[in-house]
Amino acid sequence: MTDADLLAARVRLMGLPKAQVGSGWTHMGAVICNAGLQPRAKYKTTVLPRIERLLTSWHEATTTSAFRERLNTDSLSAVLNWRGPRKLAVIDGITTALEMTGIETVDQLRQHYLDDAAAPMLIQRLRSVRRVGPKTVNYLAILAGTGQHVAIDVHLRRFARDAGIANGRDAHLANTYLDAAGQLGWTPGELDRAVWLYQSDEGRSVAQVE
Repeated sequence: MTDADLLAARVRLMGLPKAQVGSGWTHMGAVICNAGLQPRAKYKTTVLPRIERLLTSWHEATTTSAFRERLNTDSLSAVLNWRGPRKLAVIDGITTALEMTGIETVDQLRQHYLDDAAAPMLIQRLRSVRRVGPKTVNYLAILAGTGQHVAIDVHLRRFARDAGIANGRDAHLANTYLDAAGQLGWTPGELDRAVWLYQSDEGRSVAQVE
C-alpha cells in the first residue's frame, strides 16, 4: 500500500465526514494576520479572538493597501493585543510580499494561487519572508478559499502518523494528502479541514456517529 492508501484507509476507518470548506475570507487584513499568527498557536482561543478584534477595529482594511495604511498609522500590536515582535514582523513581511506581487484583494490572492503561471512568483516572495515556510504559504491559500491546498500542521501530521506513515517530511505529507483526497473523491481542502477538525476534537463526536 502507498502512503496515500494508508491515509485514505484511516479516513474511512475513523468515519470522517467530508468537511464543508468555505469560499474564503473577504478581509485582506484578517487573512494576513490569521496566517501570521497561526504557527504554534491555538486557533480558537488565541488566533480567532484577535482576528475578530481586528475585523471590528480595522473593518475598512479589506485590501492590502488599506491594511498597509493602518499598519503605518496605528498600532497593530495594540489591536491584536500581541506584544511578541516576531509574528508582527511576519505580518508586515507578508503584506510587503503581496504588495510586491500587486495583490490587493482576497479574490486576487486566490486567483494567483490557482494560476500556474502566477503562483511560483507569489510563493517565492512569500517564502522570502523570514519565518514563512510551506505551511504558512499553504495556509494563506486555504484562507483565500482555493480548496486545493493542505497545510501540514501538528493535527495533519499526527493523523498521518497514526495511519502508519513513517515519512514525516512536509513535502511528502502534502503530496500524500493530495493523493488521498483524490482517492476519496474529495478536494484537498475538504480533506485538510476534515482531519483538522477530527484531530482538534471538534469533529470527533460527528465522526463517531456517522
